[in-house]
Amino acid sequence: MPKKLLLIRHAKSSWKQIELDDHDRPLNHRGKKDAPDTGNRLKQRNTLPDIIYTSTATRTVLTAKAICKVLDFSPCKIQLTPELYHASSAELIHFIKRIPNQFSEVIIFGHNPGLTDLASDIWNLPILNIPTSGVIELIFEISSWQGIDRKSIQSAKFDFPKNTSEKPINLL
Repeated sequence: MPKKLLLIRHAKSSWKQIELDDHDRPLNHRGKKDAPDTGNRLKQRNTLPDIIYTSTATRTVLTAKAICKVLDFSPCKIQLTPELYHASSAELIHFIKRIPNQFSEVIIFGHNPGLTDLASDIWNLPILNIPTSGVIELIFEISSWQGIDRKSIQSAKFDFPKNTSEKPINLL
């Protein structure tokens, strides 16, 4: 049975309160608009995650909650995951390989450069940057999350707020 993974970068965050620690920065006006818009695009594609993991940073939690609201996914089911805060591509791979196999569709909310490095450097997808509220949607032909690698990618799509098409961009 294939596994579906969505990597979502947090929505645009605010730098207005310079005294705030990076971890505590909220979303700015654009981020508050883009997150639900991203959720609507995912809903149009019938995205129904079994589980959602998010970095504990305020901006990722707020992004996850905004998208979950649109997807009718209970925010109390979001797994706050400290290790996703600024995780490197190697740390992300390690995390993904430990996802329980009962979950077939998973969303991970995180940060750059880790997300982009994972997509471009590790999985060799033609992408230079995942922008804020950007989504990489991958389908792997695997039965276990431990089996993820470049060769097991069956489908890879990229979507982002400024994408003028109604459909995501195919990366394969």
